[in-house]
Amino acid sequence: MLVYVSGEKIMEKQEEFKLSKIFLDVASNLSLADSKKSIKLNIKDYGELEQTLEDYLTNILGYKSKFDYSQYYPEIRKYFENILNNGFSFNKDVVENIKEYEKKFIDIFNSHYYLTIFTVVMRRIYSPSYSGRIDYGNTEAVNNYDIFISHLNNSLIFGHIARKNEDSLPPIYVSNIDEFDDVLKDYIDTIRTSSSYYNILARNEIYASEEDKIKALIESTIFNVTNADAAHIIKFFRKYTLFLKEHTFCPLSSPQKIGFAFNDDLYVMYRKSEPEYETPYYFSFMLPNRRIELPVVRIGIKNEDGFKTAHILATQSSQRMLNFAELNKVNTEIKSIIPRDKYFRFFNPSHYISILITFGILNGAGIKNIEIVEMLPLRYYKTIIDRCMSDDEAERYQTRLTNKNIITYMRLFDQIRGIKILDYPDGYSPLTLILEDNIECPNDELQKLYDYGYELGSKKKKKTLKLENY
Repeated sequence: MLVYVSGEKIMEKQEEFKLSKIFLDVASNLSLADSKKSIKLNIKDYGELEQTLEDYLTNILGYKSKFDYSQYYPEIRKYFENILNNGFSFNKDVVENIKEYEKKFIDIFNSHYYLTIFTVVMRRIYSPSYSGRIDYGNTEAVNNYDIFISHLNNSLIFGHIARKNEDSLPPIYVSNIDEFDDVLKDYIDTIRTSSSYYNILARNEIYASEEDKIKALIESTIFNVTNADAAHIIKFFRKYTLFLKEHTFCPLSSPQKIGFAFNDDLYVMYRKSEPEYETPYYFSFMLPNRRIELPVVRIGIKNEDGFKTAHILATQSSQRMLNFAELNKVNTEIKSIIPRDKYFRFFNPSHYISILITFGILNGAGIKNIEIVEMLPLRYYKTIIDRCMSDDEAERYQTRLTNKNIITYMRLFDQIRGIKILDYPDGYSPLTLILEDNIECPNDELQKLYDYGYELGSKKKKKTLKLENY
């Protein structure tokens, strides 16, 4: 199959028309899909075509791309496919076709308010000059971005053009532009009516304009995508909207005493997060007389037609009420009640306790399906920028972070009966499990802690929970 230009077979053109050659080669390959059809391209001026293609690409890839198109070759071919597959008219001049497509591409963004904002956010994050700061009050120089924005049949792909040390950033897939804009609007509208902890739209002291606040909210949220979420970004934002709408444990917004542990009263509280954290809410476990908060469990509850799933995105050491001398004593006490084996030194004992109580609360409340995230690639990317880590330091940090977290969970599953694992994490799927009705712990102390949580969750399920402040 041949591609013809103004009725003549394409001949080798001058060396300076590199982009024109790629464009014609893409057209030729696309024409192979129909062996009975010849494509006729009307090209009046190769110099004008070359300049038009260059303008189109540099608007997407950034100005510096024009100095070495070879490193963008796969992306360039994809962009040219987009032009030829989206309303290309072979009766018009090729340059006219390209300019019409580019206008159409821009008009799509301009007609989708939240998509336009999302694009600004993604260009910031994927920019080589990104500082890691979520600060839209300070105009950051991110004009020379390298970001792949592909448009085809009402879908989009946002992503970093893979280079050395940049392949950890996953591409973001938008399967339907119109649906995505609606989902983003619902997310922001839900935040607009939520508590002041998360709702920076209601806070006058942060950022000058509402649009800047929306950018900050979207940027904060996008750091919580997994590799799997990136491939289904509409589902991801819908999930986070459900996190905000679910109020199962909101009666625990004040501290509730649930028992006695580690020579102190044990309290639990369902706290509200600032937007820069992994989830809008988290469980906090406190030993008030010792002035200690155990590791917090950052959790989101997704309620779909009455079926609830708990998503645990992080278990983190707390910075509240910290008394380091007492904390060391409590850690020693925690280690004394957890059975030892050869893996004992590779996990977090205090995290183990917080997770155990959390599982009790969830199971008591009738929430048995749990998903535990292993890797948040964009949050990891931001962390290594914030901490100015070298490549080796970043690799060690991520290995330690993910391994220790998963080992803590796996150790708990190995010791406690009644937790059924459905799927193991592999970088794209989370650790998924179901809590059975009867949970049996390896000793009385751990069983007591689980039962404290279960009793609290049961009260919430029966709507008999009464708050007790301290």
